[in-house]
Amino acid sequence: MISTTANPIWGTPLDLIVQEQPVRKLGHRGSAPIERQLHTFLQNQIREWFPDLIVVIERKGTAILRALKEGAESFEWPWSKVVSSDIIEQVSNEFFENKRVLIFDDTMNTGYHLNELLTNFSKRGLGDKVKIRVAVFAVHESSFSGFPFQGEIVPHAWFYRSLTTTSYQAINAQIVRMLQQAGSLMLDTEHVEVRLRLHGSFSKFVEALQRNSDAIVFRSAGGRTNITVLYNDDEAHSLPADRLPSNTLCSKIVKKCRIVQRSTDEFAIIPICFPSVTEKMEEWSLSRSDQAMLGSNAKADYKTRFYDVGLIAALEVLRWALKDLAIWGVDNYTLSLPQRLDDRASNDGYDLEHLRAMYPALDIGCLTDRIAEVERIAASEGNALRAYRFESRKTPVYTDQELRRDALCLLSAMRLIADQRTVEKGVRYGWENSNSFHWEGLTLGEIYGLGEDLNWTDDRITTLFDILIDEATLSTDIAPFYCPDGVTRIVRTFSPAGEIVSELVRRYTTQWGLPHGL
Repeated sequence: MISTTANPIWGTPLDLIVQEQPVRKLGHRGSAPIERQLHTFLQNQIREWFPDLIVVIERKGTAILRALKEGAESFEWPWSKVVSSDIIEQVSNEFFENKRVLIFDDTMNTGYHLNELLTNFSKRGLGDKVKIRVAVFAVHESSFSGFPFQGEIVPHAWFYRSLTTTSYQAINAQIVRMLQQAGSLMLDTEHVEVRLRLHGSFSKFVEALQRNSDAIVFRSAGGRTNITVLYNDDEAHSLPADRLPSNTLCSKIVKKCRIVQRSTDEFAIIPICFPSVTEKMEEWSLSRSDQAMLGSNAKADYKTRFYDVGLIAALEVLRWALKDLAIWGVDNYTLSLPQRLDDRASNDGYDLEHLRAMYPALDIGCLTDRIAEVERIAASEGNALRAYRFESRKTPVYTDQELRRDALCLLSAMRLIADQRTVEKGVRYGWENSNSFHWEGLTLGEIYGLGEDLNWTDDRITTLFDILIDEATLSTDIAPFYCPDGVTRIVRTFSPAGEIVSELVRRYTTQWGLPHGL
């Protein structure tokens, strides 16, 4: 996935995504494009099981469904009947009662996330009130024996099974490449987007985004141009404290905008912001409009609150980006805003219905209206500033080769730290309990600390995140973190994505060592 050199390690390419390789025991299946194979597999499962709901294992589950729904062969399944595994605890038992549920996972190696999800269902005490079928597209040979659930061995269905590590990696590589070519859809589970048709110069486009921020350009492995825009903790980019829960931390957080190329001159603007909320449910006086948008469970638990606060904050980030573009001049681009589902013609425009998988109580119509309001405010603010001259910030320019090299170095350092923490747990609690150890992700502050050792700026590090996430080698999560002010807050965490990726990173580190400074 991350090409740093052509040299092999023990016969294994350094690329973390394996290039096209033969897959063991494929037969005629291997000749069909991966999109067609996924489409066939899911459609067959729907015809055989007649599910009422599909639960997708994140991160790639929602992205795959969206790619299929927007593909050449439209996949007909409503987003109102899709639930992300990330928010399954937020959904009540009544939602699942008397339902037939299809759990979909694209690949399974250890089965950790699937087992965690099934354990959640077991603890709910639903018994025979819910019927569950597990469908995994590609199963590693180490997972072939499966594990019991409701008296049966899961997974109940698969497209590929008993895959060697090489074959398993090749399948995963094809899926990731499909998502990259569809427009970096691995971002879409949690985030809104606005689309832009560029008429002016691309370099001027980047300069406009750099008016009061840092922006780095890179090309994804799928060949698409990306821009990572990082907003600093300054007065111009402060979040509205009066709209957030009390004691929310808004500094040293993820606060940026991803610009992802969808076609030759079309880009998706994807604002991302995750303030850190307290583990203790602090007071949150929602405005009437925010309450209407977020729905009835906006105050239900800290996980729901974390993502709801992130959605409100992301709309502020969107305003900053659109304001900078408005100062540049609307004659240089055309914005296309998301539409309400009932306002869309069959293939006209786009909507945000896919967010239902992650936000089951979200009013998509209210969110769509809010985005239109943000665009109007940004345009007004930008037009008022057009008469002034601004000096764009000079963000350093990096080659794709430099960024991919650094991304692998960062992943190696993160894997080493996670392994050290696992060893510390084993020594402290005993290795007989190692099966209960969960990989701990690193916080943004900890990773920025690594960057200081390497003389990397924050904008460079956040771009490395985007490269790794785009290539499915970095996982994101949330976890409690004891902050210096004595408050435990829920923060965004980052870790290498899965054991196979981790093993490749360990091999690289063993062969080449960590970068100088670590």
